[in-house]
Amino acid sequence: MHQYKLVMSDLDDTLLSSTKTISKGNKQAIDNLVKHGIQFIPTTGRFLKGIPDELFEHPEIEYMVSSNGSQITNIKTHEIIYQQLIDFDLVLNIIELAINKAVNIILVCDDKIIIDERIFEHRDQESSSFLKRILEYGYAASDIIEAAKEHKHNIKKIDLGFEDLDFRNELYERLKAYANINVVSSHFSNIEITSAHASKGNALNFLANYLNLDTDKIFAIGDNDNDISMLQNAGFSVAMDNASEHVKSHSNAVTDHHDMDGFAKAIDKYVIV
Repeated sequence: MHQYKLVMSDLDDTLLSSTKTISKGNKQAIDNLVKHGIQFIPTTGRFLKGIPDELFEHPEIEYMVSSNGSQITNIKTHEIIYQQLIDFDLVLNIIELAINKAVNIILVCDDKIIIDERIFEHRDQESSSFLKRILEYGYAASDIIEAAKEHKHNIKKIDLGFEDLDFRNELYERLKAYANINVVSSHFSNIEITSAHASKGNALNFLANYLNLDTDKIFAIGDNDNDISMLQNAGFSVAMDNASEHVKSHSNAVTDHHDMDGFAKAIDKYVIV
């Protein structure tokens, strides 16, 4: 009998390679998990529809954690089984603090993504596959504050991107002091904000209760600051070789780089044994 009953994995820079694809080895590792009766749950900062189609199409993947734990969805029944929203007064406050310096502002709602249209003024972001995917399920707003007001009762996550890293770092520390939000980062130039009750770690705890599992039966793997709560709450956790030393310090072990099938190697070494 296998020690772990559930594997929760981050996507970007963990399961996915630098080309944002799932390698053959990692696909085989997922198939191996479900073959042995171990659930696999993608756990990401991405919005739900930003998760790769091949994971939606996998016949044995039932649940997905999106927006840094703000939402858990049963993708077979399309039921949202867990969600946490950001208080709207805080949403406005955060946008107002960031709007003059942020090169992008993204609001994640129930089934819609709203982006500040100024994002298209910076670099080649308009041509990125990620932004194209966002625009499939949302729209670019000329006035992000007015757009936020139209969706005031269902904003789950705010993504902020900056070129001015000094300002980004100052704002990050300022927001960390707020009591009612959770502030993390998945890239040195961004800030990701959710409700204080939303985190990958809280999603893990909810799923343990929902699926009637002890947390020591849950294996977690990730690479960035937004994964730390999940790594801490799991029965056993692994950080990627490409993770920061800070993230590695919160995990039980370290696997290979995400471009070297580190996910698959961790599954083979620690889960399928």
